[in-house]
Amino acid sequence: MPLRIKSRVEGIRGWLDLRLVLAWLLVLIVLFWPFVRGSDPVGYFSWVRSVVIQGSLDVTDEFAHYGIPHARPRASTGYLANPWAVGTPLLWAPFYLVAHLLVRLAGVFGSAIPPDGYSWPYPLACALGSALYALAGLVLLKVLIEKWLEKAVARLSVLTIWLASPLVFYMSAHALMSHSCEFFTIVLFLFIWARTKENRAGSALSLGFAGGLAACVRIQNAPILAFAVLFWSFRTFRRGESFLTLLRSLALIGTAAFLGFLPQLITWRVVFGSWVVGNPYAASGETLNWTSPHLLDVLFSSTRGLFPWIPAALPAVWGLCILVKRQPYWAAILIPHALTQVYVVGSWPAWSGAASFGPRLLISILPALGLGLACALGRAKDQPKLRVLFCGLLIGWNLLLLARYALQDIPRLGAISWERLILGQFEFAARLPQYVTRLLDGLFRHLS
Repeated sequence: MPLRIKSRVEGIRGWLDLRLVLAWLLVLIVLFWPFVRGSDPVGYFSWVRSVVIQGSLDVTDEFAHYGIPHARPRASTGYLANPWAVGTPLLWAPFYLVAHLLVRLAGVFGSAIPPDGYSWPYPLACALGSALYALAGLVLLKVLIEKWLEKAVARLSVLTIWLASPLVFYMSAHALMSHSCEFFTIVLFLFIWARTKENRAGSALSLGFAGGLAACVRIQNAPILAFAVLFWSFRTFRRGESFLTLLRSLALIGTAAFLGFLPQLITWRVVFGSWVVGNPYAASGETLNWTSPHLLDVLFSSTRGLFPWIPAALPAVWGLCILVKRQPYWAAILIPHALTQVYVVGSWPAWSGAASFGPRLLISILPALGLGLACALGRAKDQPKLRVLFCGLLIGWNLLLLARYALQDIPRLGAISWERLILGQFEFAARLPQYVTRLLDGLFRHLS
């Protein structure tokens, strides 16, 4: 094996953490549920099915197949106005194509599985793709943290921000949503950002494409590239480099970002008749209120607010304050991105995520919270057992919420009172032995 290839293989092996991978496998064994259910999964899955099977962006047949033809109006072009972004289906496409190839191949040997794009191998492949993207994001996030903190802190912070947040649910039990892919693209962007120490063409191109891809998955992620560009410009002038060098870099970033976002532009042009659609949901009467956002609700509401549902966010925010002093290079990207996401989500009528486990619309800030949590845990380096206990309690809080959500002890849609959220946690924990049978029954039916 050539020395360069051997060194890269060894580097990848060094990235992988056996405990993290085993935890990921355990979560899949317990919670994995690869089925298309709900309007969001139908919206995303319809794109990839329609393009691969029908060679079209008209998803009328797909929506009718899943029994929701009434859910979306038609655009002026006559196409069904599917507002869900195409970045996630684009990332699923390789898995979907492999599934289609295997189904066709199995048909040659007498298999009765229909190669219609709907049968069980297709959603299974896409759901597995989401789970793998989530794992890749977790691995890359751990590698980032290890740049300035010990491995034990990196592993613990990544496990906590994953298992103590809605990501664990949307990676497994509801994998045909965009959240795992969104998490991955944000971490990928940050991973590339960590390597842009100089104004090189390759750095500019990869950073721009990653930013465009993140926006293609969810359009509200576009500002993270803008923040990176601002800091890139500041750094260029600080180094005394020429204005021409900066223009060249910005041109490369812009070109690559355009290519990363191009699939969404093409889809908008075909379906909606316009290259740029400010709010694809407007056709259904869903508008943004930029002047009176629900900022306090997004952060503090008992109805899926950030801090009540992800208590790990509290020490993570403290850690981000530490990051400002220790790593301003990172803080200049992470903090503005997090604040922007809170503002955008707060401007949305369904800021709580509607039928949602936790603040799912804020999953894109989990990488920032993971880095912040790592900084906070790093302050307790002389008390490793206390760190593990603290993170275990945070994870336990989320797993209790997940069990209550599964048994509908808390509503999956609508308001949740503080009493039902907080006191309900302790009451449910006290009565947990009574629920074991129901939880195990649901698990065995799930695995069958």
